[in-house]
Amino acid sequence: IKRCPRVTVTADGKEYHALADGQTVAQILEENGIILGKDDEVSPSQDKVIKSDTKISVMRVTYKQETKTETLKYKTVKKQVNSLAAGKTKIVKTGANGKQEVTYKVKYVDGKRTSQKAVARKVIEKATDRVVNVGRKPASYSSSYTANEVSKGYFIDSAGKKVAYRRSY
Repeated sequence: IKRCPRVTVTADGKEYHALADGQTVAQILEENGIILGKDDEVSPSQDKVIKSDTKISVMRVTYKQETKTETLKYKTVKKQVNSLAAGKTKIVKTGANGKQEVTYKVKYVDGKRTSQKAVARKVIEKATDRVVNVGRKPASYSSSYTANEVSKGYFIDSAGKKVAYRRSY
């Protein structure tokens, strides 16, 4: 007595049961009236000969193109300047994000989105760079305090900070 392997085929949300007698996956699918689309995926491969109990899965694959508007992030450009003390920064120009249309090729397997790949980009509005001046001038210890303030019980220390004092007689 020869025992034929049992095959369970899952396709389109249904299960089909069959016996295989040295047939390939492709033959089993054909016998059960399952027609494959050009992008559909089958596991195991269609040329595999069934020799033991096997589960065959047919995954319906479709592709769609989708277009989305996305943000183009602005860049920050740093410029070294001598007009600012070292470590100080000054924003010269604020940045602004731009917009672009991105077209994706989206893959769906059994109706579920599984992956996407950008296939085209079109800039709608360019991003504007943010410009920041970065100081490189050595810091000076000069102060912005007036002589009048200094004479009224204050002095400027070596770090340029205002320090209060009182005279004692």
